[in-house]
Formats: sequence, C-alpha cells, structure tokens
Amino acid sequence: MTDDPPKANRELIARLRAGRVVQLRAVGGSMWPTIRDGAILMIAPCAVAKIRVGQLVAYASDDGRLIVHRVVALGAGTILLRGDGLAKPDPPVADADVLGIATIEWQRPLTFRLPRREEARYLLRAVWRRLTKG
Repeated sequence: MTDDPPKANRELIARLRAGRVVQLRAVGGSMWPTIRDGAILMIAPCAVAKIRVGQLVAYASDDGRLIVHRVVALGAGTILLRGDGLAKPDPPVADADVLGIATIEWQRPLTFRLPRREEARYLLRAVWRRLTKG
C-alpha cells in the first residue's frame, strides 16, 4: 500500500467537501452482507446534526481513504462507526471528517453459495456480535 491515497479518493473527498453528491463503487468486505463488494453507493453531503445511529456514513480517514461504515454512537464532536462485518469499531471520527450519508443504489442480489473465507469471517463476527449483544 502506498502512503499517497489514490487520486480518485482525493477527488471524491474534495467533491463531497464542496457539497456535491457522488456515486462510487464499493470495494472491500467490511460492510458485508449489507454492502457487498462492487455495490454502487450514492453519498450525499449533510450536516452532522442530521446523522443518526444506524445510518451509513462516509468519512475521510486519517490516511486519506474514503470509508463507509455504520454509525454506532454519537458523541460531542465525534462519531463512532463500525463496519457491519467487523468486530471492533473504528477510532472516533471527528465531525469535520464526516462527508455525508451513504445509500445503496445497486448491488448484485445475494445468492446462495458458500461464502468465501473473507466473507465467512465477517459473517461469523456479525452473528457472534448479535448473539452476545443481549
């Protein structure tokens, strides 16, 4: 991995900070099964005050990546997010790094097949979290 985030990420972040709606293709499995690799997402800038627990939010990470995860808690000046398939939340995100609310525009239908190793790990973590949340 390079220290310089991809140019596309920098451009998307700049557009969102300018108040423009962007569309992008999801890469990765941290939000599986809610958002699957290859899904098309729409991100619309919004005021942090309008964000609620449970929503999908895009933010700029410290290393310049654009990340979409679910809001798990709201704090004074920070938001706590976590990928649906991850065991631990992300480090607290400053309100200034929040770029907007994400919605799923399109993704392949979920079909029955044995999950790949990565997907199985995310699925087991999500099930374990639900069972122990109590």
